[in-house]
Amino acid sequence: IIKQLFCMNILLLFIYKKLLLRFFTRKWNDRIKIIMLGNSIQKKMQTLFPLNATSFVSMNHPYFFKNLEPHFTKKPIRMGIVGAVGENKGVLSFFQLSEKLKDFITSQQLELYVVGKHGYNPIDFPLIKFVGETNQIIPTQEYNQAIQQLDAILFFYGADQYQLTASGAIFDAVNHEKPIIAIENSYFKHVFSYGNIGFLGK
Repeated sequence: IIKQLFCMNILLLFIYKKLLLRFFTRKWNDRIKIIMLGNSIQKKMQTLFPLNATSFVSMNHPYFFKNLEPHFTKKPIRMGIVGAVGENKGVLSFFQLSEKLKDFITSQQLELYVVGKHGYNPIDFPLIKFVGETNQIIPTQEYNQAIQQLDAILFFYGADQYQLTASGAIFDAVNHEKPIIAIENSYFKHVFSYGNIGFLGK
């Protein structure tokens, strides 16, 4: 049954992709407008589908900002990744980073955190502190409290990622006034264009 469901999902994704390509590659009525969540995504769509370039418009990613008191720690330095965590968001690179920084972690100069829903067994990663149980969504209050304890938030999205998608987790960092350390890509460059909110690496 599981194999049949998997095959069915693959087929549905294939059909969905075909329908989307057919839609985007045909000329539309100029009155049709499709909203992208960010100027960088708008430009990418205009490049991919120039026939309907004028139909793509953009707005900033919506977010419910709240007045939160920034929290700063002295030692140890606390950094982490936030939001829904998975391999597609670079969590394996985060695990590798913990090994490279093992001496700083074991000497209690640094703490690394996973704050958000994840599918990993914390016992397998003793150098990292997990907030929340495996495959469980963290309650909003607990999630915000955990972010407040961090000194910086890390993003391991690749340079070729987030060309056509937006990130809500980055606004969690902005809302809590936490510096962002990330790999440079078109979406992050767009968000960073509004101000100095961290550091983008190559």
